[in-house]
Amino acid sequence: MISSNVPSPLKMEGLEELLTKDKENNLKSDLNIKDSLKYLNHQLSIQGFPSYLNLKGLKKEDATHVIECIFALIQQHQKDNDIKQEMMNELRQLALDNDTLNSNMDKLKQKYEHSQHELKTLNNRIIGLNNDNKEIKKNNYTLKEKIKHFQNTLQSLKNQYTHEIRKKEIEIQKLKEKLQKRFNESMSNSNIRYHVSNPLSKIVMTNDKKSSNEDMFSILISNYENSEKELHNENCLLRQTLYDIYKEIELILGVEEGENEFDPNNVDEVTNILVENEYMKPEDAQFKLPLSISREYLGQRINDLLEQFKEYIFSIQEETNDQQDNTVNNDNKLETNMQIDEYYNNSKSGNFIKEQEKKLVFEELQDEYLKIKKQKNQLESEKHKFTEAAAQIEKEKTLLSKEKESIENERRKLEEEKSDYI
Repeated sequence: MISSNVPSPLKMEGLEELLTKDKENNLKSDLNIKDSLKYLNHQLSIQGFPSYLNLKGLKKEDATHVIECIFALIQQHQKDNDIKQEMMNELRQLALDNDTLNSNMDKLKQKYEHSQHELKTLNNRIIGLNNDNKEIKKNNYTLKEKIKHFQNTLQSLKNQYTHEIRKKEIEIQKLKEKLQKRFNESMSNSNIRYHVSNPLSKIVMTNDKKSSNEDMFSILISNYENSEKELHNENCLLRQTLYDIYKEIELILGVEEGENEFDPNNVDEVTNILVENEYMKPEDAQFKLPLSISREYLGQRINDLLEQFKEYIFSIQEETNDQQDNTVNNDNKLETNMQIDEYYNNSKSGNFIKEQEKKLVFEELQDEYLKIKKQKNQLESEKHKFTEAAAQIEKEKTLLSKEKESIENERRKLEEEKSDYI
């Protein structure tokens, strides 16, 4: 006997109109059963079952139960097909999600490699900045040493120049007095008295014979001229040295120099400075004038230049301190930006992990749902496929967790290297 628990096909689409006519008469009921069989055979052929049903010889009640049972089976088969189609759609969606996950992993790898490259670039920039800073410090130290050396040299030359001038002035004065005294003594017998107005001029005697006094006088005059020449040469050399030091300091300070130079050893050029130095600046011409005229002016110029040189040294020291402060500020900004980028990457990776955990939980629920719904033998092959898909997903999940752990380990190594470097 067929179980009476089979759902009634009265509410099934296609049978309601046929079976409601059973209440009128038996002839119509038989006709409805016949039409129902035609409908069943048509539905079976649509579903892929070519068997032809023939209920002749069966009672009306048994035929009704057979029709209900077959309609229930057809309905269940349609539901199974719908479930199968839905599961196939879900499987395709899972494959798409898997592809998306793989693409996201590739993007994360690319970002990680890009971050590694940027980190190497920043490390190279830090090394370069440190080397530049060391070079700047070295240059500043060398410049300070040169400045000290120039200051000491300038001071020593200034003192030496002053001392030599005073010494030569005293010697010249003594020599003039001695020469005047000897000249007066030599001319005492001739009753001629006069004072030498130009010590460098020679006295020509009209007598053909020279006495011993006249020979001594000529020797004294020649010695005096030689000493004057030596004094003049030393004076020119000191002037040239002072002028060179002055111009070198001006060059350091960025002051423009003239295109032409003068030779302080040229006597004619020194004596005719105001006439022949048209190409020379008035400030530079002061170095050729007699010291009695230009002493105060040159002293003031040198003192002003030394003050400018001191200000230049102080400005260089301030620039060096500013560069050091800027280097420290740049290092602090770079470290802050790296910390912000690290925090941002950590927050993004945390959200991504949460989304992946949600997807994995959803996939596990889908597996449970598939296990409950798989009740028929016709879906055993499909169950095997879904099991393989679940296993593949679990493998990918394992691979994802391993890659996540490797990324975390590499990030920790980078932080440790960064801390060791700092």
